[in-house]
Formats: sequence, structure tokens, C-alpha cells
Amino acid sequence: MAVAIAIDGFNAVAQAANGDALSSITNSGELNMLANATASALNAQVFAIVGGTLFSGGLLQSAATLNGDASIIADNSGDISMIANALANGDVIASASAIGGPGVNQMAFATSGTPTAGLNNWGSLELAAHAEANGANTAFATGYFYNAFGQFANAFGGDGEVQLTNDGSISVGILAEAHGDVAARAL
Repeated sequence: MAVAIAIDGFNAVAQAANGDALSSITNSGELNMLANATASALNAQVFAIVGGTLFSGGLLQSAATLNGDASIIADNSGDISMIANALANGDVIASASAIGGPGVNQMAFATSGTPTAGLNNWGSLELAAHAEANGANTAFATGYFYNAFGQFANAFGGDGEVQLTNDGSISVGILAEAHGDVAARAL
């Protein structure tokens, strides 16, 4: 059995009681979160998990304020990737699971000001889960990516705004392959 886990990779959090809160990430290079799991055995089983925990993300930005504006800005002109790869090669049985998510989460909270969340992409954003199982007898493969992008602006006393601008490429891909001589199942 092989397990690879990459969670909560890039976080930027800003909080203010009185005043403005700004969470900003600028990327012109590469930000990579990779989980690669490979196993070869009589009965091979692998799990690869990439992303974040329930209220987090592979790339998480949060801004919160009681008396002011909460702003989140993410500018990407480079490459951001979050990829889970699972490969199982079994002489009898192979099972591979690749799970991704949450990917990019932006959460802005303001009780008396304006919360804004903005993602500007001129580069490449790739979120992927790839599971491949090769079994001489039976093979099972599961690929799953949930909540690829989430933008939230919660306003208690004003207006909230979320914005996504893409002049580059955004891809969310899931691939499950199962190859078995007797039985194969891919989800």
C-alpha cells in the first residue's frame, strides 16, 4: 500500500478588529502541490490526496474585519498546479484512488464594511486527479476532485463582491483508468 497526502499548501490570512484586512497572493513563477502514490505488488493499493481540509484549500485566502473592508486579491501570471496521481500495478488485484479538493478558496468577511474576493489569472491553473489501476485479475480506479474553486464574500452591513477574471487557462481534470483481465471498474 502507498499513500501520498498534500494538504493546505498555500495560505494567506488577514484579520483586523478596527480597520481594513487585506490578503494578497501574487504568483509569477510556479506553485505546485503534488501527491504521487505508486505501488506494485501481488495486491496493490494506493491513495493520493491533494487540496485542503474542509474549510481550507490547496490555496486559501481569508480576510476578516469587524470595522472596515475585507479584501482578497490573487494575481497569477505563472503556473499553479494541484495534482493527485495514484498508480497501482497488481499481479492479482490493483486499486487506485486519487482525490483532490478543495482547490482554491477565498473567504472574505466584514461586519460593517465591504468584503471582496478577486482572482485574476493570466497564467495557468491546473487542478487534477488521476487514478490508474492495472491488475492481472481485477482492477478498481477512482478519480475525484471536489470544490475546485470557491469564492465567498459575506457582508453583514454592506455589499459583498466576488470576481474571477481569466485571460489564461484554467483546467479541472479527473481521469480514472482500470485495466483488468477478469474485471475492471473505473469511477
